[in-house]
Amino acid sequence: MSQARVTGAAARWRAQVIARARQMDAAYAALGRSSADYWERRAARFHAATRESGSRDPLFPRLLAAVRPDDRLLDVGAGSGRFALPLARHVREVIAVEPSAAMRRHLEMEAASQGLTNLTIVPTRWEQAPPLTAEVVLCAHVLYPLPDIVPFLARLNAAAQRECFVYLRERHLDELTSAAWERWHGEPRCLPPTGSDALAVLQEMGIAAEAERVEAPTSWRYASLAEAETEFLEHLLLPDTPAVRRELRRWLAGWLVPCEGGWAAPLPTVPALIIRWRPTGATRTEAPAPATRGSRRAPNA
Repeated sequence: MSQARVTGAAARWRAQVIARARQMDAAYAALGRSSADYWERRAARFHAATRESGSRDPLFPRLLAAVRPDDRLLDVGAGSGRFALPLARHVREVIAVEPSAAMRRHLEMEAASQGLTNLTIVPTRWEQAPPLTAEVVLCAHVLYPLPDIVPFLARLNAAAQRECFVYLRERHLDELTSAAWERWHGEPRCLPPTGSDALAVLQEMGIAAEAERVEAPTSWRYASLAEAETEFLEHLLLPDTPAVRRELRRWLAGWLVPCEGGWAAPLPTVPALIIRWRPTGATRTEAPAPATRGSRRAPNA
């Protein structure tokens, strides 16, 4: 897509996502791999890094104030349960839409370990999910790789009976490591869209959303440089050779900062936007589908 044809917030979003996808696909191809098993490789590390962070995130108290004890919460792209699990103690039911089998395994195990019985898992992409509704709808850190954001947001809006939340970073961790990417790949890293980009799309759609800027905690903490080295081979899509590992460890030793228990990214938080709105369209009068108790999977669409 030429720059001259990129007009409007949705078109700019799409162009940015496609440019990043092409760059990532080329880097994966150079390694003889693809992004198909992205979460299979990263789910365990992601779950460990975010397991305790949901209730400490600035989004959590906003969600807690928005839900009521008899509500259903719909978490689209729930991952391993960063927000779904702590919120499950405050609502009648949580419906977690999550396409990644690796993420679902952690979500199911964590729900079982916490004794939660009001979680229903829908194992599919949001675009293919059956019609779902809930009083409060949440979509946190999901939209970044989606080129066709308008229909996705429209489905979120249609599913929300009282309020919808979208949570996105304003500054990406990839921005912090862009110099390292360019060092090894020879070109600047294409960054994902931000919360401000999503807000512009919503405004273009005629959805009157409000946004609050907060500081979101980062999850880049490592017990050792060796652990960080393995993680950043994946993050920077580098070949796993002794020479690359040596150079990467030297870079990490200068970029990471010591912290209690190991090493951390130089910024403990990054700016993010909490975007929220009340659903547009006619008032919904249909009764919600019966709640399914227990941590179980709903059928695919």
